[in-house]
Amino acid sequence: MLVLVGANGFLGRHTCQLLDRLGEPVAAIATTPDTRFIENFAPSVRAMSTAEFDSPAGRDVITNAKALVYFRWHSVPATFVDEPWRELPDNVMPAMRFFLRVAEASRQAKIVFLSSGGTVYGTGTAPHSEHSAARP
Repeated sequence: MLVLVGANGFLGRHTCQLLDRLGEPVAAIATTPDTRFIENFAPSVRAMSTAEFDSPAGRDVITNAKALVYFRWHSVPATFVDEPWRELPDNVMPAMRFFLRVAEASRQAKIVFLSSGGTVYGTGTAPHSEHSAARP
């Protein structure tokens, strides 16, 4: 089984659809899962709220997972440009707690961390900053 954490986002939704087409067992985790989307576009996917995933049922999902894909991030580029320290409690610490939980529950499950955040600056040889023009 594959577990997709943050499955309501752009990457998560498309991954749910692909894995459904491939017949891969999937648990899609989101604060409030978009069950309408899953029913219409990825009907074999099991939707779980983060509250349910944080319960003993979530531990069972982790122990049965071969990989957990982490899409969950609450910011986009430039969100915290004036207060970068906010990235720690809002994104980094929840990710670290999740990674530790997986490590405690399963020694064989792989963690895959994906992010599309750096893709918004387009191409070119110059270094890009949070203030660069967005050219996805």
